Amino acid sequence: MALIDDVLKAGPVPLLGLGVAALALPYFFPALRPQFAAVFKSGAKLFLEAELGADEAIADRLVDAAVNALFQATAHGTEEERKQKAEKQVERFVSRAHAGARRRGWDEQDAERRFHRKMRKLDHALERARQRADPRQRAALVHASESLAKRRPKQKPSSPPRLEQPPVHSPAARSS
Repeated sequence: MALIDDVLKAGPVPLLGLGVAALALPYFFPALRPQFAAVFKSGAKLFLEAELGADEAIADRLVDAAVNALFQATAHGTEEERKQKAEKQVERFVSRAHAGARRRGWDEQDAERRFHRKMRKLDHALERARQRADPRQRAALVHASESLAKRRPKQKPSSPPRLEQPPVHSPAARSS
């Protein structure tokens, strides 16, 4: 373990050297290729699981903070003030969720998926929060849900709709 600690503390140059050596080793020793492939796949899976787990934890914290802020913001004031405060908190959540999704997304589509996941999480959290809220806050939380629904971007179609073509063996296709 001391050797690993020394390598990690040394900086990026030793790590880069180890990476190059790990990539070159199967080239010089072909018998190690299956083991290297298995190690590489396992490492990639672990990385992706950790990255997705971290993203879920970040989304959960963001949603919890938004719901708590909604409860605090809608605790006092008139009904119209509570609705305005709720809308402001939803707007704040949407901007933070969008920024975080763009920052952590691998590409534009991944960023959109992450953003939609956070929006769904807040929507579900708002449904649960309405059940435990007092009647004065319930109207503001309903307004927050409606405001969230308005800000939800429309899903882009993944591919253009396909035009139906007549079957090759139909009577119309034979006569023409």
